[in-house]
Amino acid sequence: MNRPTFLALLTASVLFGSTAVPLAVPVPAYAATTLTPPTNVQLNPDGTVLWMPVQNNSGYTIYLYDASNNTLLKTLFAGTNSNSYSLTSLLSLQTAYYVKVVTRGNGASTLDSSPSSASNVLSISTQATLSPPKTPLLFENGVTQWTNVLNNGYQVNLYHSPSNTLVGSRVLPKDVTSFDVSALVPGTAQYYVKVIALGDGNQMINSAESSSSAPMTLSTVQLSAPSKPSLSEERVASWTNVPNNVGYRITVYNADNDQIVGFALASKDAQFYDVSKLITQDGTYYIRVSALGVSSNASPDSPPSAKQTYYLADDVYYVKPEKLVTTSNSTLTTVELDVPNVISDLNKKTTAYNLLVKLDTPKQGMFQLNVPGIVVDKVVNRLPASSTLRLQTGVGNVNVPLNELVNLAKKSNLSLTDLTAQVEISQGSAPSAPLSMNPVTLNVKLLDKSNKEVARLTDSSTYLSFAVPFTSDPYVDVHMYAGVRVSDANTYSPIPATFTTTADKQTSVTFHYQGTGTFGVMKKELHFPDVLSTHYAKNSIESLASKMVISGFGDGTFRPNDTVTRAQFATMLVKSLGLQDKSKPAGTQTFTDVQPDAWYNSYVETAFYTNLISGVGDGRFAPDDKITAQDMAVMVARALKFADPTVPQLSDEQQTALLAKIERRFEMAAYASPAVALCVSKNILSPMTVNSFSPTVPADRAMAADMLYQLLKSLNFTN
Repeated sequence: MNRPTFLALLTASVLFGSTAVPLAVPVPAYAATTLTPPTNVQLNPDGTVLWMPVQNNSGYTIYLYDASNNTLLKTLFAGTNSNSYSLTSLLSLQTAYYVKVVTRGNGASTLDSSPSSASNVLSISTQATLSPPKTPLLFENGVTQWTNVLNNGYQVNLYHSPSNTLVGSRVLPKDVTSFDVSALVPGTAQYYVKVIALGDGNQMINSAESSSSAPMTLSTVQLSAPSKPSLSEERVASWTNVPNNVGYRITVYNADNDQIVGFALASKDAQFYDVSKLITQDGTYYIRVSALGVSSNASPDSPPSAKQTYYLADDVYYVKPEKLVTTSNSTLTTVELDVPNVISDLNKKTTAYNLLVKLDTPKQGMFQLNVPGIVVDKVVNRLPASSTLRLQTGVGNVNVPLNELVNLAKKSNLSLTDLTAQVEISQGSAPSAPLSMNPVTLNVKLLDKSNKEVARLTDSSTYLSFAVPFTSDPYVDVHMYAGVRVSDANTYSPIPATFTTTADKQTSVTFHYQGTGTFGVMKKELHFPDVLSTHYAKNSIESLASKMVISGFGDGTFRPNDTVTRAQFATMLVKSLGLQDKSKPAGTQTFTDVQPDAWYNSYVETAFYTNLISGVGDGRFAPDDKITAQDMAVMVARALKFADPTVPQLSDEQQTALLAKIERRFEMAAYASPAVALCVSKNILSPMTVNSFSPTVPADRAMAADMLYQLLKSLNFTN
């Protein structure tokens, strides 16, 4: 409201006695103007940016960009009415640039413009040599410091004074301005340092060395040991980094005997290393790591990593301890699978058809492993003929063919997936005479959902291998010991057994048996005065006699040249293989000339029902007939194929070549030729017996013992 109007209203209000109210008069509004961006923005080779001026500007904002990645590097300001700006001092560190310019307003009547279009790209190809840092400082604790300069990193050089010999260098990251040179010190003496500012190899050239620091007496400092060493499932070693290292040494150990497997060297500041080239066999391992210095200041070894067990074969799935649930008391340890995790792992490792469980368990008491049928079913269906459950414990190790569990469920008319397979191993607390070790029992059962036993594997179609600890006596002679199966009536029958002694003199025994039961070892050393030390079969005779497969006569002799009857050899064969009694119930006969009360009846019938022997016709076996060499070979060949069904069939050409070694081969019956050739190929007929082999002549006791011993060796059923 202008002054004349206000005075007129005031006068009127006084004259008429009323209050004067000023009238509202609108004031015109003025909108701010957005300025236009500069045009013709150009970046010249000399680093000057130019643009066309814009009226009413209050200056300009210049944005400098890295053209390689469009990153904004710098924001700059130019004065009012300017049309250029020098960027020369900013363009030495990059290779290509462009700019955008904004016209600045006054914030009242004018507003900033939008950015201009990008200028042309200017590539800088000049190089600049960096300036060295100022004189560095060196302290008595080995730390050196310097002032920061333009750099892409630094190199610290340590010199011996007064010889001026370079003793070590270290490259450091960008803008680091201190370093402990103690790790570079080879021994107590005076040293000084010089520092180089490192370039990038393009625009920035390394500086010259700085001036020398003041000399300082320094001593070697041992590096700290790496911490947290670890060994992964993928065989990758890891550890925490140690300052001032020049690399690392990784030592791989076999955890079973703490022996060094090998070494690996990792580069400076590495924290991982693949040690798969050192861990190439199944086993349990751990690592130790040492940080390396420039001289004798390497660190001590780290503490050992946690142990890691590896089973590297593609066909084996190892159930790690963390995927097992264990409950135990003073007499029983029970282990269950973490089924969801195990199934998940099996879905990932589709090549695995063997299931392995390995546990540290007490060497006495009872151990039970429960494997749900759904797990067994998943594994066995991948390769039914070869799938196994491999159980390794402190009490004993056993391999159970999973097909045996499948067949056991079928015989019981049960669905395997509704059952649980249980492997039970137990060992007595003390040996009972005449056993030389604590008896150990193996049972394999099927349980229903209420954990009630519904079937038990007592007689398997294939041999199970059951290994248990035997002795730590370093002087034990295993050839004097026999493996036996202990019956419920506490009687003993021979079974095949092999002994293995490790480098630390721990001896284990492996029982080979078609079924389960209680097993032990007996010592029975026998020598015969009529078997001379020069006799070709001496070792075979004494070994089988110690294993209770054969025996001598009441006068202490063996009579190696005596003949053998068919019943006697059938008995020897059954004992050699440790076969279970398969004779018929009392009152029934398989052969008309083998009476039920004959001493050899059960052996002959067991041999017949396992297809090791056949009769001579007319329902007879001719038990008292002298067995010929060729018939002995036929029985042994059948036994070989029975115990090892994988034995290949020989071709006609192979048979002819093998039989050519036998001088009297033309006397051989056609039915015996394949069996004799097989015995020659497996060295069951040794050179001595091959040379003297007379097919139709009755075989003697020495030949019988030697062929049976060589049969067991061929099957790896004896040492």
